[in-house]
Amino acid sequence: MKTATILFLTMLALYPARAQRGDIVIPPGAQITVPAGARICADRIFANNPGFGTLTIAHVTGLCPGMSVVPVELLAFTASVVHGDVHLQWSTASETNCLGFEVQRRIEASGGDWQPLGFVQAAGTSTAPRQYDFTDPAASIPVSAPVRAYRLRIVDFDGSVDYSPDVEVQVNSAMQPYTFHPVYPNPAMDRLHVTFTLPEPSRVTITLYTMTGAVVATLMDEGIIDRGFHTMAVPTTGLRSGTYLIELRTQRGRRTQTVVLLE
Repeated sequence: MKTATILFLTMLALYPARAQRGDIVIPPGAQITVPAGARICADRIFANNPGFGTLTIAHVTGLCPGMSVVPVELLAFTASVVHGDVHLQWSTASETNCLGFEVQRRIEASGGDWQPLGFVQAAGTSTAPRQYDFTDPAASIPVSAPVRAYRLRIVDFDGSVDYSPDVEVQVNSAMQPYTFHPVYPNPAMDRLHVTFTLPEPSRVTITLYTMTGAVVATLMDEGIIDRGFHTMAVPTTGLRSGTYLIELRTQRGRRTQTVVLLE
């Protein structure tokens, strides 16, 4: 079956398609090359990330206009409030021809439009995990806007654009006691937001368990987190549908919630 799939994708690479239709997923282990003069067409191609095969394109003209290879596998996107500043951090598992990340902010009190704050250059193409950060200083934020949202506009070298899930922060909650806020959405399909408030710098571990206690994933492993309000956007694709337990552990103890994941 894999051989047939590779052969089909190779034919797509060698002979121009008449119209883009749907997505192409390069299966794990497959290595597809689009030589100079050939073209591959689809709405999107998923490749060059963990869980997918490899796609090599000899020239940018090998992609039909309007399509893109999904360039970044975003592992996590977090926002933390520290002394009024909002610290954004994100990590990628891999990148393919990624130019960089435009950081955007939305304040409902100002009309709810997304406004660019700055640009962080990406690694370009990388198979190694990468870490990025950006700070939105308190002085740039209206006092009348205690709640604000952030997202990343992910820009590829060919001009194609994708967006991260948005994360929301509440500055007025930064001084609350140790709180594990309700995870959302719940049920979740492909993305889960974990939010918590720390009254002091803490070593934090966040773990996802089955209902029988088996570890499914460690979302954070004893990360040292500053005091304040924090939110994490965590992908859940690849996990089976079902009910899970998510645990937040600090030196103050453990707290758990139940979350339902849908495929």
